[in-house]
Amino acid sequence: MIRAYANVGQCFETFKLYSFMRKTNTFVNNCTYPFVFKACALNLLVREGKVVHGDSLKNWFGSDLYVAASLVDMYAKCDLFVGCHKIFDKMFKNDLVCWTAMITAYEQAEKPEEALILFKKMQQEEGLLAASKDNL
Repeated sequence: MIRAYANVGQCFETFKLYSFMRKTNTFVNNCTYPFVFKACALNLLVREGKVVHGDSLKNWFGSDLYVAASLVDMYAKCDLFVGCHKIFDKMFKNDLVCWTAMITAYEQAEKPEEALILFKKMQQEEGLLAASKDNL
């Protein structure tokens, strides 16, 4: 239900259902958090997003790459680039989803230089630059 609400832009219903799940000790997993973060981002619910962020850490999902990537996206859409970059920098391993979330955050904030720098860093760290040169 949370996914359905978030995907159709029913942000307050998403957060209300998530709050109900917390109050009733219903199991929340790494598939739940990204959609709650998406709902928070759609309506710039920064305070609520930070609460859910804290919940994800308490429930040991802070190191999940998809949860982290959705956090990066939420903080970026709420114009909180310090928080966005902190999450990205603390990730144990950045996969393509995480890199894309951070690069997209810069692009959406109209920071093309930062996006390009991060894209080049991704190529170097992920070995994509060497692989693409070998294929030429």
